[in-house]
Amino acid sequence: FFSFLRRRPYTFGLPVAAALLLDVWVCASPIDWVGGATVGPRLLTSFAGLGLVFTALFVDRALAFLRARPGRAETLALVGTAAPLLALCLLLVDGTPRPAPEIYAGTLRTALESVHERIGNPAAFPVPLLFAARYDAPPKAFDQLAVYGLFRHDYDDGHLVDADVVEFARPPSELLLLEGHAAAPDGSHLVRGRPARALVTLSWPFVGGVELTVRGATPGCVLRGQVSSFSRTEALGHAVLGGDEAVVRLRARAGSFDSGINELRFSAGCDLTLVRMRFLDAPPAQRTILPRLRDGGGW
Repeated sequence: FFSFLRRRPYTFGLPVAAALLLDVWVCASPIDWVGGATVGPRLLTSFAGLGLVFTALFVDRALAFLRARPGRAETLALVGTAAPLLALCLLLVDGTPRPAPEIYAGTLRTALESVHERIGNPAAFPVPLLFAARYDAPPKAFDQLAVYGLFRHDYDDGHLVDADVVEFARPPSELLLLEGHAAAPDGSHLVRGRPARALVTLSWPFVGGVELTVRGATPGCVLRGQVSSFSRTEALGHAVLGGDEAVVRLRARAGSFDSGINELRFSAGCDLTLVRMRFLDAPPAQRTILPRLRDGGGW
């Protein structure tokens, strides 16, 4: 593509680039971020035809390059053969005899786990690295969070069709607890003055706030919240806790949450335990620009 962009920028490169960017913008606009059976890429299947053309051109030029330089082709073949053998040697450094199936399976598993640990799922590359850079989380966690998400609603009339509550003692796979959260028998323990961060995937973006069940707080303790999408950060306000166990609500302004991955931060003026969290529906007027959902009607 970049070769064509350089050689024929006005008749081919720029029009194709504009069409691709427009397609990405259209696919990123719906509130449904999952795209059916897969997350994101299913919406971009229109790229497949053009991608095949550029892939074929790349392979054709790569083969021509190697045919003209047989020495480099031999070097690539040697490296491709030696690398797996070297991995096998590293696996056997302790000198312990192992059955061949275990050796080969272990080598492959170690190699794949190493790749997944460092760059995430290669099929989604480079998105896991972008995810890791934005949210300061392991690249492999993108696979865990790139799912339909919690708080699912019917897109036809807007009613809740899935659970809206998460238990911190048994967090679902859509909720990834990061620094500041310490496991406790009945939830997640927060230390005074230390922000606790979590990533959660939501299917429905129209969230009016969160309702938190809290235990072990000092009366008068202040709990604060914050939510961030990929490019926006909003405060969830604060609540003053009244005693050992309390249920409080932190309200969100319209547009604070997004469908997809959201980052939640909580901080408190005392030690406490977060027991559960419930996502609250936004008022109908804030739910969508579509009149059929805003007015609570169907098609």
